Amino acid sequence: MPRSTRFPRQYFARKTLEVARGLVGTHFVRETTKGRISGIIAETEAYCGITDPASHAYAGRKTNRTVIMYGPAGYAYVYFVYGMHHCFNVVTDRDGTAGAVLLRGIIPLDGIELITRNADKRYEQVNGPGKLCRAYGITKKENGLDLCGGDSTIYFSKGLTLSGDEVHACPRIGIGYAGEAKYWPWRFVLRGHGYNCK
Repeated sequence: MPRSTRFPRQYFARKTLEVARGLVGTHFVRETTKGRISGIIAETEAYCGITDPASHAYAGRKTNRTVIMYGPAGYAYVYFVYGMHHCFNVVTDRDGTAGAVLLRGIIPLDGIELITRNADKRYEQVNGPGKLCRAYGITKKENGLDLCGGDSTIYFSKGLTLSGDEVHACPRIGIGYAGEAKYWPWRFVLRGHGYNCK
């Protein structure tokens, strides 16, 4: 896809909550030697750095794994959890301010056969970050990838035009350790898709 249609770095160099909400309805694309995989982003979660108890960068933590969260924006942050799942995030906010948006759900558009081969299952809807990474063939090899470069094989581009009430904000999932932060409405879902907000 031409560089001009890809989201530029300044799109991600905004407040993490703005990016997380704004990405719902956009297209997430991976170009492979076997063809293109693309889908409509149906669910995201925001992780807002040092003041967010659910964030890997909470209280200013900076390790070999999490240093990428401090910028620059527009890079991939991929980590492995529970000994079985990869999770794909895009780094957000201004340089020096830790932030990332986790992709949780996709409605597949292109490359259904590739998705089926990667995931060993046919998905009508990819609802979960581990499923998303399997569908797109994403592993830790993609950690640190520049998603805004013209030659990047993974990128974001414009998708649906949504009205405000088509995106529902609700609490994040799987962060029971985060105290009151587990109730913060920092998960954004395209109505009718992804995990239902309660």
